Amino acid sequence: MKTITLTLFLLLSFQCFSQDNMELKSVLPFSDFMNDIWGYQDTSGKEYALCGLQSGVAVVDVSIPNNPLQLHFIPGETSVWRDIKTWDKYAYVTNESGKGIQIIDLRFLPDSIAFKNWEGGLLKLRTAHNLYIDTSGTAFVFGSNIFGAGVVILDLSNSPKNPVYLGAYSDHYVHDGFAQKDTVYTSEIFIGEFAVVDVSNKSNPIVIARQQTPSRFTHNCWPSPNGRFLFTTDELPGAPVTAYDISDLSNIQKLDEYRSNPGDSVIPHNVHVLNDFLVVSYYTDGVKIIDASNRDNLIEVGNYDTSPFSSGPGFDGCWGVYPYLPSGLILASDIEEGLYVLDPNYIKACYLRGVVSDTVSGINVPGVKVEIIGSSNTELTSITGNYAIGIADSGLYDIRFSKKGCTTSIRQNVMLNNGQTTILDLSLDCDVNTSIPELKNELIKVYPTLFSDHFRIEMEDHGYNSVSELQIHNSQGQIVMRRKINRQSTTISGLKNLPNGIYIVQVENEGRKHFFKALKH
Repeated sequence: MKTITLTLFLLLSFQCFSQDNMELKSVLPFSDFMNDIWGYQDTSGKEYALCGLQSGVAVVDVSIPNNPLQLHFIPGETSVWRDIKTWDKYAYVTNESGKGIQIIDLRFLPDSIAFKNWEGGLLKLRTAHNLYIDTSGTAFVFGSNIFGAGVVILDLSNSPKNPVYLGAYSDHYVHDGFAQKDTVYTSEIFIGEFAVVDVSNKSNPIVIARQQTPSRFTHNCWPSPNGRFLFTTDELPGAPVTAYDISDLSNIQKLDEYRSNPGDSVIPHNVHVLNDFLVVSYYTDGVKIIDASNRDNLIEVGNYDTSPFSSGPGFDGCWGVYPYLPSGLILASDIEEGLYVLDPNYIKACYLRGVVSDTVSGINVPGVKVEIIGSSNTELTSITGNYAIGIADSGLYDIRFSKKGCTTSIRQNVMLNNGQTTILDLSLDCDVNTSIPELKNELIKVYPTLFSDHFRIEMEDHGYNSVSELQIHNSQGQIVMRRKINRQSTTISGLKNLPNGIYIVQVENEGRKHFFKALKH
């Protein structure tokens, strides 16, 4: 009765928190701070939350979502960081204080549990930050005390309570990661990159691609089920959740970025992929659901603010989420408040796309601010003048287009529908120079800007890698040339057959893009 009364009290207390398309079923507080969370279903169909606490792991029966019941507590070394994953009928727990990996036998739930600590004998694996276990029973242990804090690879399939060492990856410290189909995606936080690592030979992992993330503090990553896309978080104030196209590992493309409450400097923590949706633990902003059906247009469609702390750059609030229970419930761990059991409604967003061009010249205009009035949803048109934006709820909306040097335009009563894309192209009256972005970095030079067959690019050696990507766009935003630049000084030739007119030259190096206008005559 005490648990039921407390749950009802908390349900009433938390109704004032921000929520959209997520229903709060219950909250279970602990006398200890929480960290990560995972879920488990036993052979009878009962569902459990495996709750990481600073002092150990709590096993909570959530089969009755309105009345979660703690069944067991497994003590562990006191640690701020504790991460949990399951394979078969066992849970594997890492911490950063000692005694190795804790292996919890879940076979006899709900009645009893057993556990042991495993350090691997001569392997001496005593601490680790996190782990992931693939469907074959191969565990990838991240940020441990051995092998340069990279990745330790273990086989659980033959003896779940006695893992077998297979190999290691030790190029850099790895904070977190994900594995599927002989590929590991590593989050290498201190160098600000994710790596794609071939582990078909577990004793000899090979890096096949690397990519820097926007805020250079790559915390976690999670691929789409088909392996064509990857989503990352950077654990810094105001940093984004980012989508990448990784279908061609020699040419990884950033597609879009999402930020919760832009301008409030909220910190994203962990992103998980569920079909076409992302479920994100977002510290002081709680849990976010993002429609990622269109990977280049990430749109928030659900949220539940678990934290009483104001939205901002703190490391309080929601640490982890688990959206994979068969019931569809989301389990969320709030550091201070406890376990949240949430019932989500996954809806497709309303999508809006278009191109903004200049009325007189017809040139597509970059940097136009596109706003859905009445919401915080804004977007800038790209170098090609394109934009993609959206909103969770269907209805009639006014859309504002604005840029310095252009007349502001508001299109009224634009109908947006869930799961549908509305196309809205627009022409703005702009000053002659407004529609062309200018270079603002004097370390890169393009000359002559009046050319007939060729021009040169020169880059000062100040913080730039030796390899850059060049794109040349025509006045309609179409790419007419794309190539790699491997030197600080390069002649771009073979332009004689281009039609006369204005072109935009884009040079990208380490995620930094610089733009020039040039005239072909």
